This record gives sequence, C-alpha cells and structure tokens, in this order.
Amino acid sequence: MDLCYSLHNLGRPRGRMPRDKGGYPIVAGKCRMAEYQASILITQMQTVVEEAKLRAVNAEYLTAKLGEIPGIVPRRDYAGVTQKAFYFYGFRYQKEAFGGPSRDRFVAALSAEGVPASKGLGVIEDRPMNKEGLLEQAFASRIYKRVYPREKLLSYATENDCPVSDRLCEETVGFHQRLLLGTREDMDDIVKAVLKLHESRAKLAAQ
Repeated sequence: MDLCYSLHNLGRPRGRMPRDKGGYPIVAGKCRMAEYQASILITQMQTVVEEAKLRAVNAEYLTAKLGEIPGIVPRRDYAGVTQKAFYFYGFRYQKEAFGGPSRDRFVAALSAEGVPASKGLGVIEDRPMNKEGLLEQAFASRIYKRVYPREKLLSYATENDCPVSDRLCEETVGFHQRLLLGTREDMDDIVKAVLKLHESRAKLAAQ
C-alpha cells in the first residue's frame, strides 16, 4: 500500500518507503486528484483570474517592503514577465544580519508571530531537487545505462554540483499563496512580524 501511495503521489515516501534518498526516492506520476476534488477545482476556476491578480499585487507590495529589512532578500521577476503565478511566496533569510539564529529558529519565531512560514519549495524534504533519490534511480536504470556512457553517468554528481542553488535552498523562507489573498493590512502585518524579529534579533539569537 505504501508503494501504491508513492506511485500516485509523485514518488513521495510513506510508511515503509525509503526516506534516506530524499522526498522523491522513486519515479512516479501525479495522479492525486479525486473526482470530488476536481469538482471543487472547477468551481474555483470562476475566481481564478481575480485571485491571481490579487496575489500579484500583494506580492509586489511585500517584495518592496521586505526588501527594506536587513537580512531579507525578496524574490524578483525576470525582465519581461507579464503574468505572475504564486503557489508560494519566498524570500531569502540571511542569518548573519539577524545575529546568527538558524533558519529553523527564524521560521518558528515567524510562525509564532502569526505568519505560518516554512522553509520553502525545493527544501520541504530537506535537500535540493538535483540531489533527490529519483535521479539516482534514473541513472541506475537499464534505459539510462543503454543510452549514456558509463563515464557520463558517473560524472553526473560532479557536473551537477550547484553551490549557489544549495545556498538558496538553505536560506529560503516563505509561505503558501493563501496569505497573498489577504488585504493590504494583512500584508503590513507580515512585514511588521519580520521587522519585529529583526529589531529583537539579539533576543532571538539568545534563545
């Protein structure tokens, strides 16, 4: 049953399925939606355009305000982006500017202030996507071994070393899109919570 769950849920581990190779240890499909969930989603499509616009406006406001706080590096768009979609709003937490508290401590403190934060996409399973177990499985498969030379497969780990990406994964903090559906006052509350943690950074570092 655990294997069946993993096969229908992107290969994510559950129960007896291995977790030591990351959050996606096997190659699998995305077959998670049930009929009643699809029905609810169809209804929500009636408001999707307005909600997408609201998220974009609130995200732009947050980016401007959070960028004024030392140690917080907000997300930014590529030039030419005309439509923004937010499943997750993230920013970088640079602990040196906060006196050294770990990201886990910062996330816990931010959550205690009423902002349900997390470590972000790509690090939910505590490792970057380029180091997930499903890649190991793919490169060890018979198909890959027939298509690619052995030397190429062995050199993958070295060629795929991404220290900048690793640091991004280590610093990312954020929250899911539902918070971006709030009011301007709600966005100000998020900013105030982060600012409060920076102003009380000495106390936060001592905890």
